[in-house]
Amino acid sequence: MNIGGRKSRLFGLVVSLLLLAALPSAGWGKAIQARPQLSMDTETIAYETDLIQGEVNIPVLRGLGNPDLQEKLNERWSEETTGFVDEIKDAAQDFSKEFEEELAHWLPFQVGVDYRVAYLDESLVSISTVYYRYTGGAHGFSYHKSTNVDLSTGKDLILADLFVAGYDYCQVIEDEVVRQIEAKPMDYFEEDWRDQKITQDHDFCLTPEGIVIYYGLYEVAPYSSGIPEFTISFAKLWEGLRPSIQVLLDRN
Repeated sequence: MNIGGRKSRLFGLVVSLLLLAALPSAGWGKAIQARPQLSMDTETIAYETDLIQGEVNIPVLRGLGNPDLQEKLNERWSEETTGFVDEIKDAAQDFSKEFEEELAHWLPFQVGVDYRVAYLDESLVSISTVYYRYTGGAHGFSYHKSTNVDLSTGKDLILADLFVAGYDYCQVIEDEVVRQIEAKPMDYFEEDWRDQKITQDHDFCLTPEGIVIYYGLYEVAPYSSGIPEFTISFAKLWEGLRPSIQVLLDRN
């Protein structure tokens, strides 16, 4: 009986299901057309070795008017993804050396990366990426990372950059997150979410509908709930948005 082969196929299925559960299905790992000539393609790399196994999808921006910035962003996304894989590869190598045959059944370690283009036009790109790893134990672990870049300046945007000075966006967002959690309390930890505060650099991405706020695994909900996300509609935040952001949204 080929136990190794069955284990490999099973882990591959688990990785795929976890990534699909963590990410909205539309648009992930596929080419996204935002405007004529401006698009996001995908470079897919598969790993099948004794140490690691899995598949990663890397965003590749095409058609940006600023080729230097385009190259910089593409290199950044590639390096972030392959760097993550290299970390898992190194961990697997160390694990193999330390335990040899004793715990060899935990290898290969599993990796997976997938992304969604949340927003893309000539002014701004917002990408939401989920990184998955399994290095032994009861289950794997996923974490989320967003990239929000002003394409006119090349500047990375944090949450505070979206709002005018003096506007208490943190409180407005916190109130809306609480409202959404209270609508489905059984999906979240009973008390932990009450202590979570929104900060000026809280992880987020932009969509045409609103700002999506993310929390890590176990921060406000059990593992089975995946990576919690909350969409805060622009209507709830409009008065505090910077005019440049309002103009950008009015075009959509």
